[in-house]
Amino acid sequence: MDDPETVRPVSWTRAGAILAFLAVALGAFGAHKLKTLVGEEQLVWWETGVQYQMAHALALLILGQRALPCSGHDPTATRVGSLFTLGVVLFSGSLYAMSLGGPRILGAVTPLGGLAFLGGWACWALGARSQASDSAGRASDRQ
Repeated sequence: MDDPETVRPVSWTRAGAILAFLAVALGAFGAHKLKTLVGEEQLVWWETGVQYQMAHALALLILGQRALPCSGHDPTATRVGSLFTLGVVLFSGSLYAMSLGGPRILGAVTPLGGLAFLGGWACWALGARSQASDSAGRASDRQ
């Protein structure tokens, strides 16, 4: 039975596809309907949320595909995917909510989402570095 704390790589691919689908739908809504309902500032917030959501959805798709060849649990992929997903919820979600008339205090949540994005990228970079050094070590062991 799978460990409930283990997120399978295919889950990151699925999460990325769902978030990308939603980004396209939300972008279309913003371009066609929302622009008739809100001011320019709110529309800019919406568009920023969509852009960051799509960028990190694509990153999740890549993460899921990168993690597929790995056997077993990939803690780096789990951390990165979790941070990117949290970033979308906090960063993009707070911008969407404010665009739709939510309280401006939600703007205090937006940077927390940005920090989650940055944490995800940092984890990925550090994980890639450690994988490269592990691979180099295994290659020198074979010689």
